[in-house]
Amino acid sequence: MGVLYSGADDCCMKGWDERIDSRTPIFMNRKEHSAGVCSIQCSYFSEHVLATGSYDEHLRIWDLRNVAKPVTAKKASLQGGVWRVKWHPRKRDLILAACMHNGFRVVSAGSNELRTVEHYTAHKSLAYGADWSWQKAHNSGSLGLVATCSFYDCLLHIWSVQTPPNQVSTAADDGACQR
Repeated sequence: MGVLYSGADDCCMKGWDERIDSRTPIFMNRKEHSAGVCSIQCSYFSEHVLATGSYDEHLRIWDLRNVAKPVTAKKASLQGGVWRVKWHPRKRDLILAACMHNGFRVVSAGSNELRTVEHYTAHKSLAYGADWSWQKAHNSGSLGLVATCSFYDCLLHIWSVQTPPNQVSTAADDGACQR
């Protein structure tokens, strides 16, 4: 689509269309985030959906057809500044979030509300970076492997996200998606 997104410490999220004058954003939202916008990631499965993380400790899901506000029911406090957000590469409703002083969370966005399905707290320093493995899980009870890192102690952890009973959408694996 040719749109780039930016967030900053001024609480502003902007969209830029690279095909037109790059000095003027095509949209700007200064009202929704109450602290800096740290992370923005587009959904792999829907061109109209993206997730943002903020120092205000909230994960938000946006429908880009209405950027005045996030999808109303799709906002949740993760109790830690949300430094990174990453959509699962094959499960359309799962998001991995690095939550500064509150570890890492796997969040389901499959219902009308965001729901934590796993909370990983083994790091003893600031939760900083996170990403999903693009390989398919070999264990039927696993949603896949995750790599997470913490800031001051510079540690990298690799761990498996387990499927909690009755917690995650039972939607079929959507197969490998294109990046």
